[in-house]
Amino acid sequence: VGDSQIDDFMIHQFDTYFRLNRVVLRTNLSSDSKYLGTYHNRPDVARDVVRAIEARKTFTEEVSPHTVVERRKGAVTLDNALYGRYMNELQIVRCDLPKDEAVNVLGYVDARDLDCINMIGSNTAFEFVSVEEESHGH
Repeated sequence: VGDSQIDDFMIHQFDTYFRLNRVVLRTNLSSDSKYLGTYHNRPDVARDVVRAIEARKTFTEEVSPHTVVERRKGAVTLDNALYGRYMNELQIVRCDLPKDEAVNVLGYVDARDLDCINMIGSNTAFEFVSVEEESHGH
């Protein structure tokens, strides 16, 4: 490989993808965020977002609207109470979308990993890690 930019974390990403079919995404979520972890994209792939199958079962608390801003590519979002039964739907935005009063932006996928979002297909596992922990354990 002629890329001098490959570092230990990128090697970890390749290894995890090829061994486990899991896409590891660095995010600016805090290292103690309950949203860090591994999820799976729904089998019915959406054009504009990656939708975590597990989120609405895992996260059940009431979500008030906050951080309702434009959703640029790589935004990690959570549907709030204004979305009714879709509250707690956790998503990654694949392309720039306008703000939606029913969607909170939790944070963003690191710019270095934006292209990795395209690797998430039907039922593909994806993992949110914090850039705060990038140098620890990976």
